[in-house]
Amino acid sequence: PPDPDAAKRQERREKVKRAMEFKKAKFWAKKYQEVFHPEDDAKLIKAILVDVKEWLQQGWNATELPRISQHLADLEDLSHQIDNAVDMTSMGGLDVIFELLSRDDAEPRYMGVQSLGLWVAGTAVQNNDKVKQAALQANLIHAALAHLRSNSSISTTTTTTTTTTTASSDPDPSSSSSLRSVAYLRKKALYFLSAVLDSNLDAQKVFWDIGGPATVVRAWAESLQGVSSSSSSSSAQHHPLGSEKENLGLVRKAVGLTHRTISGHKADPERFLHGLVRVWLGIPELCELLTTTTLRAALKDERLAEDALKLLTLLLDDGFAAQMEEPPSACAALLSFSSSSSPSSSLSSGGTKNPAESLIDTLVALDGAFGRDEDMHGGVSTTGTLVASLKEKLSQTK
Repeated sequence: PPDPDAAKRQERREKVKRAMEFKKAKFWAKKYQEVFHPEDDAKLIKAILVDVKEWLQQGWNATELPRISQHLADLEDLSHQIDNAVDMTSMGGLDVIFELLSRDDAEPRYMGVQSLGLWVAGTAVQNNDKVKQAALQANLIHAALAHLRSNSSISTTTTTTTTTTTASSDPDPSSSSSLRSVAYLRKKALYFLSAVLDSNLDAQKVFWDIGGPATVVRAWAESLQGVSSSSSSSSAQHHPLGSEKENLGLVRKAVGLTHRTISGHKADPERFLHGLVRVWLGIPELCELLTTTTLRAALKDERLAEDALKLLTLLLDDGFAAQMEEPPSACAALLSFSSSSSPSSSLSSGGTKNPAESLIDTLVALDGAFGRDEDMHGGVSTTGTLVASLKEKLSQTK
């Protein structure tokens, strides 16, 4: 017969298990404090910075790359602690990172350590206003944008099969320092930019003033070429920017940065209206990229699909165009989608589909790929919910 107390006993066992896990966590936290003291971290950070600076001054000896890469990986790990990030900054760490990034004639084999430098900087500035201001003074925004512009001779309309150093799939950042790709380096540049621009109006102003948005969109476009021209894993390895996976990752970072920065108008409407919105939406490539190539590339990456749909939802917001006296012509078509006639009833001359119809076709494909999630309420994923909302908006008449 079934045991009537089985459920109660199971609940007690779960409580005991949670209590033991809590006690174990407290034990190891105490042990950590006994073994690792803040002064130990500070000494390690100082030793790393001294060693990296000497390496830079002595001519970037390639035989030392594994050791320097490990130093930078350790520094990134230490920088997760806010106090450590502040200590690193006070010791001149961001100046060392700038020196590492500012060598624009570095050979491809040095992209690994430069990627790690951007990773260190991005981690250090997260949720740390003091370090963000120091990064601004150290001109790290300029350095990050320079790496987004570098190696950008690739046409966004012409596919090339030129081979360069490709990235290793090894997740250990210090184990393949000489095998990092342009896409990987640019992704870390976007990682830093996303962190330093977050809730930092001074950094955002510098970013706009020196052409940051246009630089991001250009890198975004070039990586989309890397995705669209890489239908197989072998061809992906021959794209100049890196593998298809790395290019998808860079596109996702660019989309996320665009969305978070544009949505900042809710916090600062005046700055949004007079600065950022005209920069982002005044770039001719943006609407085309968002409504066509990016969403089609998102069929290969669910996270990219969700991020791109969130950005499109923001741009198609009913009140979005009304906030601008004269919406940039580059986005006129996109902003008019929400007020166009039903796509199912209108075809342009020759029977070709209008932009809204093409967009809906892509949304249907995304819904088929990622629209279901049995773990979600009703079995509809976040992507499916976003697709349904956008399809309804695009089908409405004004």
